[in-house]
Amino acid sequence: MNLVSIPQYIVERHAVIAERQLTAIEKRNEFFQKQLNIIQHTRLCVYREAEVWDLLTELDVIDPYRMRCYEYLCINEQKKRQLFGVPPHIRMQALIQMMNESGYH
Repeated sequence: MNLVSIPQYIVERHAVIAERQLTAIEKRNEFFQKQLNIIQHTRLCVYREAEVWDLLTELDVIDPYRMRCYEYLCINEQKKRQLFGVPPHIRMQALIQMMNESGYH
């Protein structure tokens, strides 16, 4: 059987089906791309102890308190992530508030 003997309505029907399949594939790819973006943005960031120490140094935390702040942040991963997520110009204020709220002075 060659293409010439296939009725036109069948050829058109196959073209419509192929178009719909292509649209479905494109929508699926868009969905998967959005899911991938969500996964990449929700991945937990792990901060090393050295980064915590460097941050406390940048904040000019005085020596007697630097070790306490360091210990507090290293044992509280959630608080550590929160502090690194705060804009740099208010990190000191956020650190003081976190430690006061937890009773860790």
